[in-house]
Amino acid sequence: FCKDGEVTSLYLPSNNIKGTLPTEIGLLSSMKLLRLNSNDLSGRIPSELSKLTNLVDLQLNHNALTGSIPTLFNEFWTSLEILNFANNLLTGTIPSDITALHKSLVILALDDNFFEGTIADNMGALTELVYLYLEQNGFNDTLADDSLVRLGNLQQLDLSDNYFHGDFPPHLLQHDNLTTIDLHDNQITNFPTSLPNNTVLGFLALHNNQFTQPLPSSLTNLRNLEHLDLSNNEFSGDISQFLGSMTTLTYLFLANNPFTPGIIPDFLMPGLLPEFAGLTRLTELSLKNTSRVGTIPPTLSKLTELVLLDLDRNSLVGTIPSTLSEIVPLTFLLLNRNNLTGTLPLAFTNSSVIMLLLDRNQLEGDVTFLCDGTVNSKRRDVVVLDCGGNVPEIQCAGQCCTCCDSAISLDGLGLEMNGADVTVTDMCDDTSMLANLDPTWEHGFGRLQYDFDVAAWTLQGFY
Repeated sequence: FCKDGEVTSLYLPSNNIKGTLPTEIGLLSSMKLLRLNSNDLSGRIPSELSKLTNLVDLQLNHNALTGSIPTLFNEFWTSLEILNFANNLLTGTIPSDITALHKSLVILALDDNFFEGTIADNMGALTELVYLYLEQNGFNDTLADDSLVRLGNLQQLDLSDNYFHGDFPPHLLQHDNLTTIDLHDNQITNFPTSLPNNTVLGFLALHNNQFTQPLPSSLTNLRNLEHLDLSNNEFSGDISQFLGSMTTLTYLFLANNPFTPGIIPDFLMPGLLPEFAGLTRLTELSLKNTSRVGTIPPTLSKLTELVLLDLDRNSLVGTIPSTLSEIVPLTFLLLNRNNLTGTLPLAFTNSSVIMLLLDRNQLEGDVTFLCDGTVNSKRRDVVVLDCGGNVPEIQCAGQCCTCCDSAISLDGLGLEMNGADVTVTDMCDDTSMLANLDPTWEHGFGRLQYDFDVAAWTLQGFY
């Protein structure tokens, strides 16, 4: 776009542009918007960009740019609000001159690169920041420094997939505006047992860290928390009843922690314990590999908003309650690797479940009915069963079924059972079927799709 013969905007995202950024770009000194994101640009960022001091919006993300960020910023840069170099091949540290943007910068996205070093020295000066995305880099630092506290306007903070270590910093919860904290896949070792009351934070992701303590009751001070992911740590002790008071939760992930063996907690469901209203807003619940014993309570059907229920790899016994089929939105039901017995209730014929994992149990009977027709206009795609030679076993003559057999290795071998082609595989031996628990900032930290880690079983667009 031009104004009075001068270029003010260059907007060319997703145009398959190849090559390097020309140094002549520095001649466009009236430019306010430069968006060349989602192309095939390579090479280094030219230092001549430093001449574009009128820029408000600078986005070079999703290219193949290399090298470090050159010295670009000085006191003449008073307007830049958006700086997005994410999803490139950039290296080095965050340049110290970025502090020159302290009066204007609102969005800083350097995620999905190869940056390293620390962040404390530079971030505290950027007091206008609202969104800070540094995930999937090589930053190695503690978060004890209070420089992030000075970012009083911050709403979303994503430092996941780095090497941050030490204690979880309680000062992050002193922000008046911070709604999202994503620190998953770091090396954080301790969560504070005392926290200030916080009514702002809605999203807290701490999975894949190194916590080794009982679940901290201080979490209840996060009064409006909706998304809590503590999976893949070493949390111990009981799955504490205080979670029952966190009635705003819609996502609760506790998977793969060595809790004390116990039943599926009553406090999850409404009406069972007078002191708890139940977590009736839950849309996703993962208790995978949390040492759950006993039976699956039929009252789980009181969680009427569930889309995903993951009870995989526990020691649950008894039959599958037919009431689970009454959960109208339930799409992903993972009951595999337990000690369940009996048959699958016929009530599941009309359920909304599209992915159903039942392998590594003691179930039997014929479940061909699962493969008939569609479910809410969507095909039931994945039903994983013990139907490849185990005793007892399930019969299935439908193409939606995938059979598991731990006794023999028949990976990918197609067999015919009752006149229908059925796949027998040993993938159930060691492959974990685990929902992708990382909603990304690009989608407002919400679910755009569900990805499971078996590549062929990617189910998109259901939620």
